[in-house]
Amino acid sequence: MTGDEQAIWARNAEVPLFVALGRNRPAFRWDEPEHRPLILRHVTWCQDQEAAGRLIGAGPLAPAPGGADALMIVAAPTRESLDRLLAADPLVVAGVRRYEVTGWLLNQGTARHCARAAA
Repeated sequence: MTGDEQAIWARNAEVPLFVALGRNRPAFRWDEPEHRPLILRHVTWCQDQEAAGRLIGAGPLAPAPGGADALMIVAAPTRESLDRLLAADPLVVAGVRRYEVTGWLLNQGTARHCARAAA
């Protein structure tokens, strides 16, 4: 490998993160008035995770038949710690949401600076 190639690879952030796709129960509608208290608990929980440096980003996804409802990018030291964290999400506790998780190695982009700060 040349010096130029080494310099390019050295600029990769190589920050291990997790991507969690949230799927809500089909009948659940976040905008129904009776669900507002639960949604506010979930948003507050997300804000707490952000303040703790664990949540890199989160939010709803565009509606797609059979698709996920929300996406979260999370910094967690292990999959087990991530599972514990997601299990505490008020939407999960209420039985409204489940998450599908995959690992992600963040190499490039503005968010890598945020992820480094959270490590």
